[in-house]
Amino acid sequence: MTLVKFQPAHYRGLFDFLSPQFDPSATQPAVNIVQTPQGFRIEIAAPGLEKSDFNIRIEDGMLHVSAQKEAQAADNSEQVRRREFSFRSFRRSFRLPDTIDPAQIGATYQNGILLLNLSNKPEAQPLTKSIAVE
Repeated sequence: MTLVKFQPAHYRGLFDFLSPQFDPSATQPAVNIVQTPQGFRIEIAAPGLEKSDFNIRIEDGMLHVSAQKEAQAADNSEQVRRREFSFRSFRRSFRLPDTIDPAQIGATYQNGILLLNLSNKPEAQPLTKSIAVE
């Protein structure tokens, strides 16, 4: 039998969701974090939303991403027998490493995926240089 050490939700790594900001009424979308030579790319699965539904902000070294979809008013001319569509909100927070330039964070939303591009500061970019031997 193998024992696995339990890691609380508030300590899982650099970019993980922080439990003090956990909202039990909000659903948590799936997130991919990809490290590139230029920085990081965060992909958040958020289908059914529009660009205007997202709120992205940086505060105290944290990247906060949230979305809220407003429920549409019911049409009184139709009698709905069953309603399974629901519109919920989510909130995710990520700790930014010191190498990321907060002014260079960009976001795009396409095909239900929110893409956040986090670029490294110029001094943190990998340096490739050829040195001639004399």
